[in-house]
Amino acid sequence: MIENQNGFDQRDIDFYYLIGVFFKYKKIIISITFITAVISIVYALIATPFYISRASMYPVNKEEGGILKELSQTLGISNKTKGYYILMF
Repeated sequence: MIENQNGFDQRDIDFYYLIGVFFKYKKIIISITFITAVISIVYALIATPFYISRASMYPVNKEEGGILKELSQTLGISNKTKGYYILMF
């Protein structure tokens, strides 16, 4: 181990020095944190929410068949003779 003149290993961390540096630059640290927080709050309030939703409606008659009728029979809802099935995805 290489020791400096104070008797400490060069890999040791001097916490008093580190705290001193934080106190020396506390105004800069607090101001950057505050500015970032304000910008993020303003963005969260101004940004337009973006949502996507789609729905498809297929008419179903008793005479008509197709994929939806097969699906309804599989799911056990095939007793519906007229109306619409709404698929949302």
